[in-house]
Amino acid sequence: MPPNNTMEFSEWWKQYHPNSQPNDNTTSKRTDFSSRAMFFLAAAAQMNARDALTLYQRNDPQNALRAAAATGTAAEMISKVALGAASPHLLVSKGDHTSTLLLANHASVEPSNPVTYFRSIEAWDSLTAARKLYAGKVFGGSTSRPYPPFAVRNAALHMGMSDRKMTESAVKDMALLVNEVLAVLNVSPGSFWGSNLWPLVSTIIEEHSSAVEKTFHAKLFAAQQLYESRIESLAPEAKIALVAILESTLSTELDPGEQLIQWTCPACEHTGHLTCTKDRGPIQREIINHHDVDTFVGVTARPTIFECPVCDLFLEDEELAFADDIPGTIDLEPESPTEEDYDAEEWYDDYDRADYEDF
Repeated sequence: MPPNNTMEFSEWWKQYHPNSQPNDNTTSKRTDFSSRAMFFLAAAAQMNARDALTLYQRNDPQNALRAAAATGTAAEMISKVALGAASPHLLVSKGDHTSTLLLANHASVEPSNPVTYFRSIEAWDSLTAARKLYAGKVFGGSTSRPYPPFAVRNAALHMGMSDRKMTESAVKDMALLVNEVLAVLNVSPGSFWGSNLWPLVSTIIEEHSSAVEKTFHAKLFAAQQLYESRIESLAPEAKIALVAILESTLSTELDPGEQLIQWTCPACEHTGHLTCTKDRGPIQREIINHHDVDTFVGVTARPTIFECPVCDLFLEDEELAFADDIPGTIDLEPESPTEEDYDAEEWYDDYDRADYEDF
């Protein structure tokens, strides 16, 4: 059953974009392109997601191509909904200034038909950005590239080809992605899918969770067996030396905004490492001694990968949720604000205070 503490999908539109549908015959500058874009992205995500499941269930060649196309489109639309809910400016194709100004409701550059002038980021980039933005919460099933929903859509639209087994996998990935995005937006999945499709989606979610749990336990068992085979014939002193050597061998390349944190391995109980995405909160200020001000930024880490060089355990994404001792978030020491933190604070102040007037 859908969670009870979420809002209806129709209410979500009003919650995030209250001026998308003006009330009391009033309008404001935020009844603009960015609001309309989010409104129609969400509608398109729902329409294509429902179509994908409905058409796929019919299991006939006439609807196979339509199901594949709808699957990939729904995945792209819901990825962009996730980004736009954080900031509509994340939807803009890199370096496209006209699209940025359109989102800022800059009348002097708005063409007569802005829809044809707006350039959004590509499908894969939107999914990748959503995964980073909501690290540890948005996965979308398969982590392979090409992403199955996009692959089957491209085959259908560009070659007129489809494969039922591949489409089935893609439909499941799309359904998982949709529900993960709805969860971070606090939207009821039942209201998104409707009463006819929600039972099927629930089954997909349960089957996927069960498969991930089985994979986790299989990896844990394999790592424990490997560890035992490495140390079973060693004297205590040799065992200590081997573990020390292995613990020092882990080498991981980090992307900007990531951090390694030492963590006890759930398989062998030696030291492994969590690769985490760092989240920086808003600038905070505390008054000290009635006149000094302490300025800092709260920082949290969200684990995305666990690696242990002693037993070769490797866990990623959803598998981490089944490790009891690995939390979803880790509080780090506060940090001094950076120039980017001050820029972000100024941008949001301008956004709320002037309704884009400064852009």
